[in-house]
Parts: sequence; C-alpha cells; structure tokens
Amino acid sequence: FGMIGRLDGVVTVESSEDGRTSRIEVIIPLAGESAATTEKKIRRRLAPSNVWIVDDDESVRWVLEQALKQAHMIPRAFESGHQFFSALDRDRPDVLITDIRMPDMSGLELMDRLAKTDPDIPVIVITGQDDESELARARALGAEAVRRKPVRRDELIDQIFSRLSRTIASRGPAGR
Repeated sequence: FGMIGRLDGVVTVESSEDGRTSRIEVIIPLAGESAATTEKKIRRRLAPSNVWIVDDDESVRWVLEQALKQAHMIPRAFESGHQFFSALDRDRPDVLITDIRMPDMSGLELMDRLAKTDPDIPVIVITGQDDESELARARALGAEAVRRKPVRRDELIDQIFSRLSRTIASRGPAGR
C-alpha cells in the first residue's frame, strides 16, 4: 500500500486562516475495492446525521429508527407534530421524515408551520394514503420526496444520504 492505501482511500486537507478552518475530503477507491465498499466509506463520512421522524404509528417509528441506526445515523422519533416543535426549540435535524395523516397536527400542517419557522430543514414525506391532492400539497410545501408506505428501507436511506450529500456540498469546503 502507498500513502492512499495507508489512509484507507480517504485524503483530508485542512487549512486555517484568520480563525476560520476549511476542510475537504476526497475518497479514492483503492485498487480492487468494490463500488459497494467505497459507497459505505462515503456514507460513514456523512454520518452521524440527525434524522427526525414524526409519525403517530409506533411500529413505523420503531422500524425507521432501527434502519437509521443501521445506516449510522442518529434518529429521534416523535409521536406528534407538537412534540417535534417542542424539541425543535432546543435542537435541529439534518433531515425530517413525516407522515401526512396524523391526529392533532397533520404532516401537511407541520410542513406549513416549519416552512415559516425553519424552511431549510429538508422534509421527506411518507404516507399510506393515495390522496393525490395531499401528495401534491406536500410537494408544493417543499417536500424533498414523497414515498408511499410501506417504504423500502434502502430507497429511503439512499434518499436521505443523497440529501445530506447535497447539503454538505452546498456548505462549501468547510463541510459540516
């Protein structure tokens, strides 16, 4: 192995000036390394990321939490939009996953309120409903994606990582 091999294919360059630090990471596939292995390295670099879930169905929350943990993310689950907004006073997710139809505050109401208070939080909507007007409204409110339940875990994780990659890239070389 040369230098790249000793670094496991991850080269990090950091510079500081006037109290500000810039950092860039380049991931170079090692000779003989599969695309899947390189992709896992990239995903681990994006984690840990805070992904919050709002769904009134406990089993859906549990399944999503487990999937996110396996993907090296930090999930936080809420039964209602009200619980979500209480937590938002103290912390902030990198991505939000919400159901549409929930008692007390629907996912659409949650998105509408979030657009006024914290519009930069990317939202992925999951729903068991086929109501096209609700799906269109979710998109109009800025949903990053709308997925129908049952959600394919790998597709949802891919969607989250895709969004996280774009978020990190938009922040420039300083990264997170």
